[in-house]
Amino acid sequence: MTSLMRLLRMLTRPTYIILAALMLLSGGVVHSATLSDVQNQVFTASCTSCHSGSSPSQGLNLSAGAAYGNTVNVPSTEVVSLDLVEPGDADNSYLMQKLEGTAQSGATMPNGSPMLSTTLRQLVRDWIDAGAQKDAADTDGDGTEDDSDNCASLANADQLDIDSDGLGNACDADDDGDGAFDALEADLVVRGSLWSYLDDASDQGSAWRQVGFDDSSWSSGAGELGFNEGDEATLISDSDANTYYFRHEFTTDLSSSDLSALTLSLEVDDGAVVYLNGTEVHRTAMPTGTITYASQSTSDGADPAGYTATSIAMGSLISSADPSRVLVSKGATWSYLDDATDQGTAWQAASFDDSSWSTGPAELGFTEGDEATLIQSGATTYYFRHSFSVADLGDISALTVNLKRDDGAIVYLNGTEVARDGLAAGTIGAGDYASNASDDGNNFHPFTVDASLLLAGDATPTTEALIARKADWSYLDDGSDQGTGWTASDFDDSGWSTGAAELGFTEGDENTVITSGHVTYYFRHTFTVADISDITALCMKTQRDDGCVIHLNGTEVARSLNMGDGVITYATTSGDAGSESTSYMYDVALDGLVAGENVVAVEVHQSSAGSSDVSFDPEFIASRTATAENVLAVEVHQVSATSSDVSFDAELVATTSGTNVIAVEVHQNQTASSDVSFDAGLSATTIARSDLSSGTLEVAVVDGDNNVTWGAIGDPTVANGVETRYQYGPATSFNGGEGLDYHDRSMYFTTKNDNRVYQYDIDNDTMTIIYDQTTDLNGGLASGLDNLEMSPAGEVIIAEDGGNMELVAIANDYVVPIVRVIGHSSSEMTGPAFTSDMTRLYFSSQRGSTGDSADGVTYEITGPFAE
Repeated sequence: MTSLMRLLRMLTRPTYIILAALMLLSGGVVHSATLSDVQNQVFTASCTSCHSGSSPSQGLNLSAGAAYGNTVNVPSTEVVSLDLVEPGDADNSYLMQKLEGTAQSGATMPNGSPMLSTTLRQLVRDWIDAGAQKDAADTDGDGTEDDSDNCASLANADQLDIDSDGLGNACDADDDGDGAFDALEADLVVRGSLWSYLDDASDQGSAWRQVGFDDSSWSSGAGELGFNEGDEATLISDSDANTYYFRHEFTTDLSSSDLSALTLSLEVDDGAVVYLNGTEVHRTAMPTGTITYASQSTSDGADPAGYTATSIAMGSLISSADPSRVLVSKGATWSYLDDATDQGTAWQAASFDDSSWSTGPAELGFTEGDEATLIQSGATTYYFRHSFSVADLGDISALTVNLKRDDGAIVYLNGTEVARDGLAAGTIGAGDYASNASDDGNNFHPFTVDASLLLAGDATPTTEALIARKADWSYLDDGSDQGTGWTASDFDDSGWSTGAAELGFTEGDENTVITSGHVTYYFRHTFTVADISDITALCMKTQRDDGCVIHLNGTEVARSLNMGDGVITYATTSGDAGSESTSYMYDVALDGLVAGENVVAVEVHQSSAGSSDVSFDPEFIASRTATAENVLAVEVHQVSATSSDVSFDAELVATTSGTNVIAVEVHQNQTASSDVSFDAGLSATTIARSDLSSGTLEVAVVDGDNNVTWGAIGDPTVANGVETRYQYGPATSFNGGEGLDYHDRSMYFTTKNDNRVYQYDIDNDTMTIIYDQTTDLNGGLASGLDNLEMSPAGEVIIAEDGGNMELVAIANDYVVPIVRVIGHSSSEMTGPAFTSDMTRLYFSSQRGSTGDSADGVTYEITGPFAE
């Protein structure tokens, strides 16, 4: 082989093409020939009688599909210095020499037949000299060769690839790159849809977010909507408004129980708050706390980079297949009076004060045996009241009350009688008996109710930032010892410095840089709360580095775990360096808060005087109850003085149109922006109902770096009773597996025998221990780890089998008991479960106070539960 030929052998395929072009320009002739031509006219027609099958002559198979790989750049077995086919060099290709009878050894091909015609030999020569290329395949016949086709197996002439992942939409199971399979996705609102909008700089308050709001006077246009961007489908008025309003109504036959996720895709300039059927589901580039028309976006005014996908809560979605809304549920908690007094009529009104009455979940009664709440016997009439609120009335077309009663009953809605059953007409007093015995309260009976009797009110519990992040704080950073008086609400801090959070040094993200070199730094903030009557909870959410102690009006209310127990002085150092990137939550007792002026005082302690950084940026949050403006009131009458039982439960159901509304308010940052843009889409990911009747059973193998691989069980049906974990030798065994739950692309499970919680990260295939009682710095608060449930915030809620009979919340930086059942030491906690809207948490004491399974008790905890 000449030096030139060796050089050509190293050249790439494009070089062969260039060489062929140069030969044409210089007068050489290279005919167009393809592998298919050579295969059909030479190899298949004249060679495969010997060179095919499992034992071809000379070990050379020239059948279709095999010839290329067996010849091109493959050394000859007879003359090892030559390849059978040397791309670009027919003269030095041993196969060409065999076809032309010039080979150094062996017979001419085809063996025993006349030499190929000059035309056929030239065909092979032309193919080799042109580079001996494979044919440009186009498997799907869409006009794009396979090598260039982003989906070679399915026709896609447009080569569309909307998520730019290199895989064409036709082949991409997740063509929008949102992490959900397209087969499970349904577009509820497509990008570029028609939106109703208001751009007149008016303040719309909050009613505009609801389904029943009348937006017929608003303008309408397709997204993208805005001005000054240049790519708007609809130009809205540049009215110098601070806030622009957008609404879009849609229907779907899907319900939240059908879905695993709702995904909002949003393009906005500058900031936005998004509502689904009146409930806030997302905000971006907006401050925390209550949003008003005047609220400014926190955006820097930069144009949006495109659509941003966000998973949102789906509990408020209304299905057209079942457009009912339960306003009062079966089994709800009722206020009741069972003392045989005559309550007259005032008790029926929504404004009546029933705070002195007893409360309990339905069914309420006695003797029946199925009561959730046992009430006192001996009265003729029993009174029941339940308060509820309805944020939006406009979409409600009818009401139905479903009533279970024994014996007779009258139902009132906001003081007006709406149903009577088993009682005579006319005025009814506390001493009047039912006209006939009922069905023993075994069934619910429906009664139609006038929907106009409902009153509108905000049904959503709210949170309020009493102190917002980045607020101004008074601070002292001079290294002095302030003792204890500085925490009092009447302390004079007028001589202290002031600055906006984050306060600190070294981190680089401070709004206020303070002086370094001290163990302790002091911070104070005064705030006012006009009304504290409906505040149900307080918490401090803070970023702090290193440790902190929090005081409210002079009383310590919380401290970080790294501050330890005992008396804190100026010289006390934190136990370890904290993480300024982590937000910590501290519950604060309500009794420290007063109506009017309050003071939060925080001392931040370093791990040492030489600690290299400090950071402090807290938020003080209050949870307020929902406004309850409606009351369903029921009086239940006995049929006679000798009647031996009472039972009561009720449900109030509203019928709606099944319409949903997504409402978006877009806010300007008027100091940094001169344009507005908005568009949005909403897609639903349905739950995959997999066929698990067949498949591969695999077990996890966890290595020393927590990486997980999976090993297949051959055939579990022939294991002869051997447990799965022993059927695959390398399998990782866990010590007493118990509860299992899924949250945010991870599986969580407990092992009761060693009191551990594991997290399996599905995307990264890793298995980590996130809680181990033996290393719990809180003294092993959680034990007997059994059933579990994931909270909205990603905490692991553990039910103890034994231990202290507690529900325990476990997170990265804390282990906190949240419920303890007293007097049930012979039982176990089981079955913690949130409702789909994450407003209630249920759990059971399996054997109750007696230790007998027949005496098990189920409990309900009402939220809200923070995300």
